[in-house]
Amino acid sequence: MNEVVIALPSKENDYKAWSGVNYYLNQSFKKQFQNSKFVYLKENRVIIFRIILKIYRFLYFTTHFKKTKYIPRWYSFLLYSKSIKEITKYKPALVFTTSVLLASFMTRYKVVYIIDSTVRLLVNYLWFKLSKDEIKTMEKNQLFALRNSSYIICASSWAKESVVSDYGIEENKVSVVHFGANLPYINIFSKSLSKNINILFCATIKKEKGFDIAVEVVKYLNHLDRNRKYRLLVLGLVGESNDQVEYLGIKHKNNPKEFEEFVDIFKRSHLFLLPTRAECFGIVFCEAFAFSLPVIGTNTGGVSSYVINGYNGFTIASNENISTISSKIISIVSDNDYYKTICDNAREFYEQHTNWDIFSRKVKEITEK
Repeated sequence: MNEVVIALPSKENDYKAWSGVNYYLNQSFKKQFQNSKFVYLKENRVIIFRIILKIYRFLYFTTHFKKTKYIPRWYSFLLYSKSIKEITKYKPALVFTTSVLLASFMTRYKVVYIIDSTVRLLVNYLWFKLSKDEIKTMEKNQLFALRNSSYIICASSWAKESVVSDYGIEENKVSVVHFGANLPYINIFSKSLSKNINILFCATIKKEKGFDIAVEVVKYLNHLDRNRKYRLLVLGLVGESNDQVEYLGIKHKNNPKEFEEFVDIFKRSHLFLLPTRAECFGIVFCEAFAFSLPVIGTNTGGVSSYVINGYNGFTIASNENISTISSKIISIVSDNDYYKTICDNAREFYEQHTNWDIFSRKVKEITEK
């Protein structure tokens, strides 16, 4: 087999791009494909290219060109011309990418396009205040990328359904493969209950991730269940702690000391709660499963491909009331045997689905069929 190329819009050691997905994606593919080559899709900083783009935006979008940050498909060829030359010199059998632009015009080689959503799903869900022209151009880029790709790997059934139904792509080239936890392999350890229940909430933004709901749930639990003391551990946000909410700040996983603290927080937690208002799938759910944590998350976007009701946690409706969420939590922590079972299931789901070694192995199997 010829060499394969992993072409990503971030540097090889960038831990932050796409919440770390690009980094772990590359690392996992390097294990599966020993003859792989990494190509950083670096933008050409050529003044004439920028002038051409500004003229195009001014002529085509008139009132919108100043705030338009996306680029048309034809311009992306200029933008990534150096990277394209690098890819071409390897004459790869496959090109793996998360870039809609590269996938849209890389017609010479077989493209494996990896996505967690589509433009159709994101507009007015996570993306707002876009002009009709912006949406039209992004939709064109998306359609070209999907049609041109030999294999499309979706993080969830939600994404796959959009690819097939919204864009008319043949189903036989679209596969669902769970994304993995953005962590090194976590050794298994046992979980046990106590009278003090730590509920972990992990996010860097409040409203969209349902922080207000999580706080109210813990307050209600302490009012409803007098047999236990519930405490919300908040990872990723800064605030003033009290007897029911403990703020732990941001922990950078690429910092060894902070990663140890990150691991300790997950280990001392009993379950994970993220009543998010919008989510493509939730990398943090994958991380919770690695630590054997039952998960309660909103049934939105692609979450239901990860959180399986009664197996590794529960999904809740976006308009679920506080008492119902609290009742689900009490049902988990009231029975030691059930708690152990659901913790074991969470870990099993991590071992079988939500780790990057499994992801790359399944993708390799798909491309070798």
